[in-house]
Amino acid sequence: LWYCQQISKKIDCKPNPSYPKPHVKHKNICVHVNDTGPCEMWNIGVDMMDDSNVYVTFNVTSNNCSCYKFLLKVNNSMDEMSCNNQSGKYITNKHSEFTVSRRHNDCDQVVNITFENIFTGCYKLYYCTQKSELNQKCGKLVKYFNTVKQDVEYNRPTIISQPNPENNEVGITLANYTRFDEVQLTVRPDNSSNCNSSNVHRQTIWISRDVSRELMCRRNSDCQNDMEKKTEGDKCKKIECYEESENSIKCEFNDIKPGNYCVHMIITDQYCDKNCAFHHPFVMMEKEKTIPIPESSMSIIYFVISAVIFLLLITSIVIVFIIRRRRNSLRQVVIADDDRSWFQNTEILLLYPRDCKAFMCAMETLREILQEKTGCKVYDCFDTRHSEDLSLSKVDWLRKHVLHQNVKIIVVETVCAVLHQRALIQHNKLIYKEPVWLDDLFLFGLKLLTDNLDRNNYQKVFVIRVEGFSGEKESLDYLTPYTRYMIPQCLDLLLTDLNLQNMQENIREKEEEEEEEEEEESLLRFEHDLNDLINYRTHNPEYLQHLLSLD
Repeated sequence: LWYCQQISKKIDCKPNPSYPKPHVKHKNICVHVNDTGPCEMWNIGVDMMDDSNVYVTFNVTSNNCSCYKFLLKVNNSMDEMSCNNQSGKYITNKHSEFTVSRRHNDCDQVVNITFENIFTGCYKLYYCTQKSELNQKCGKLVKYFNTVKQDVEYNRPTIISQPNPENNEVGITLANYTRFDEVQLTVRPDNSSNCNSSNVHRQTIWISRDVSRELMCRRNSDCQNDMEKKTEGDKCKKIECYEESENSIKCEFNDIKPGNYCVHMIITDQYCDKNCAFHHPFVMMEKEKTIPIPESSMSIIYFVISAVIFLLLITSIVIVFIIRRRRNSLRQVVIADDDRSWFQNTEILLLYPRDCKAFMCAMETLREILQEKTGCKVYDCFDTRHSEDLSLSKVDWLRKHVLHQNVKIIVVETVCAVLHQRALIQHNKLIYKEPVWLDDLFLFGLKLLTDNLDRNNYQKVFVIRVEGFSGEKESLDYLTPYTRYMIPQCLDLLLTDLNLQNMQENIREKEEEEEEEEEEESLLRFEHDLNDLINYRTHNPEYLQHLLSLD
């Protein structure tokens, strides 16, 4: 008989656990003992079984093979004619692989192996017979399949740590994952605080699902080799895992002492071919210690607090009295331009990557419009007025404005911005062919925004797109909110949502007509800049290839 998990005496030929086990069938034709023929496979065939499964058929004529290896690759962007003409030259994405091992005594067998989850595309099957470590024969077949199965786009998951120093525990959340066959989650001490230390593992858990899609777990010390289903009477003692939502799993790690730690996550999945390991550092702080205060000191403290409250009460009464006396006179006060800063607590930060000259001119005009319409100070790293502050520490300058609670951030979503983010997700980097020292600030600011889980982002972050210039299908991932303001059509709506115009109307009683004329001139200039930008994009659709290159 065939056993897909049998181990050869000489070679470890277990099926690859990273992919679903294939369905293997065979039938005996005759019995032959002591066959010393070569290790071979004959009559290799690949055919459709149903709408989404393919089976591979081959004849076995020898008992000298230690194992049979199969690797299936796919190119889902190639049509049938190109598939037949290229002979598998551009088929590089791995679909699945496994190994069947057996030493058998039958002289002639027909074996059927089923591949599941076959979607439309050009496939290349590598098949190898292995007699020993140095004796291996391989071949390949190329065939096009048209199925109803949809391809699965694998998304990079997110790791979120929630340390709790009071109970010496940390919650690790795996969010935004596509799917998995198994997840290995490890928390270990890490003195380098950047996940580069080679310290021993602290705690490890493996997560999978059973046939009914219920969560299963085992950990490194108390569980057996097989996955153990997490039930009320049979739990992993120190690590609890549960599903927070459809695409979110949270695990609790206990007995975590103060220090630097690193979360290592390895995903095993048939659709994850590379970059399947992720790392996330976190710090477990010391538990806050309470210092007991002697009873003799408490009376002094109460007396001081009472005195302070009494003084505050008297001061409040005096202030209210003065305000009521001067209420009428304050209405007639004309506030000078130099004194406007007292009322302008809110500021604006423009965040965008360096692009073509026409785009940079449009951003300069947009900066002026925002300042004129709102009266607020507008920060832009490409504004030469901030060069001196940026030269001291450009990273600290950007971090201060991104994290400040009174700064509203306007992110400009362009094709260039999306390309920068996709390169970062794929562990690559886009570099400018003529770089300047501020080019890396956009990605740094974008990472600060995507890592920030504060709910106030919906009142703090505003994403705009330029009609006719920003890509129709390209958008920045993991950036909330998901509302997009199309410029120039939605410029008035953007200013309204910024909630800044009403605050400035009370301090614009002086020179109102002159300011309206200046704002109208800025809007006309902005419209002219946008027309130049759209014309440039229309006549130079591939201009980014001359501006950027992949590192």
